[in-house]
Amino acid sequence: MAVVDRVVTLSGVVSTYAEKLAAERCALSVKGVRGVVENIEVRAVGVGVSRMMISP
Repeated sequence: MAVVDRVVTLSGVVSTYAEKLAAERCALSVKGVRGVVENIEVRAVGVGVSRMMISP
């Protein structure tokens, strides 16, 4: 996971809003993280690939 000034940037594509929320909650649960920049796109199943990246 890449963290810059204790802020995590999430980007990628997921198939459900629940996956998007889970990724954000997971990042926020990491000790020392003070914020999350969320650039995750939700696409319906079959429209895109469920894939996520964590980047600075």
